Amino acid sequence: MLLPLDMHAHIESGIAPAELDHLRACIVSVTRSLAEFREVEMRTDRAVAWGVGCHPGLARAVRTFSPHVLRAALAATAVVGEVGLDGSARVPLDAQKDVFDQVIGVLAETPRIVSVHSYRATKEVLDILERHRPEGVVLHWWLGNDAATERAVDLGAYFSVNASQVGKWAALRLVPLDRILTETDHPFGDRGEEPPRRPGNVSIVERRLADELGFRPEAIRRRVWQNLARLVDELGLHDLLPRQFQVQLLAS
Repeated sequence: MLLPLDMHAHIESGIAPAELDHLRACIVSVTRSLAEFREVEMRTDRAVAWGVGCHPGLARAVRTFSPHVLRAALAATAVVGEVGLDGSARVPLDAQKDVFDQVIGVLAETPRIVSVHSYRATKEVLDILERHRPEGVVLHWWLGNDAATERAVDLGAYFSVNASQVGKWAALRLVPLDRILTETDHPFGDRGEEPPRRPGNVSIVERRLADELGFRPEAIRRRVWQNLARLVDELGLHDLLPRQFQVQLLAS
């Protein structure tokens, strides 16, 4: 039986590996700064892939970003995230754009799965993606309208969907089933959900997607693993993923 797949969550860097094993899920844990990634880059968790990130809403992360540090970090991870743009943040948008443009420029040369934040900045995010055309883009908690979503699909993007989106994001119907992934965005995206609120608990979004798209929840889980397997194969990242991810990808 396939484990739950959570493509975007936030986990404290000091949590014990045994506690993460007890979650019984495969989780992409994104970081919000290059400094935060340094705290986890040597971890070898069996079912947690740690991403190297630079959150657009954190002034210090944006100010201290270095493309050289990012490039060096890519040797240790299959995932970049959380990166992107945030139109509601106090960080000047021009500064955010400069960093995001550098991130995507690096990834155009060295592809990784990249979890992209785009709150109130969907057009600006797409403009940068269109300029560089990187592979491996996963739009996290995407709320773009129909035109923006069709543009993102045309650019080859995948979409990691959480329970808060389903039923509220009308453009979901425009996303091909083979581009959909699941996420919690714990502890932010699951604030309104019933317990247990924890990374890896994608059962609610699986059920909501199943109802919305006309499938059974177990079919949604298998499909998102198949989608990730195709993405990993295209990018050649299998060996950079934790052991449990590799096992589940083969089983899907």
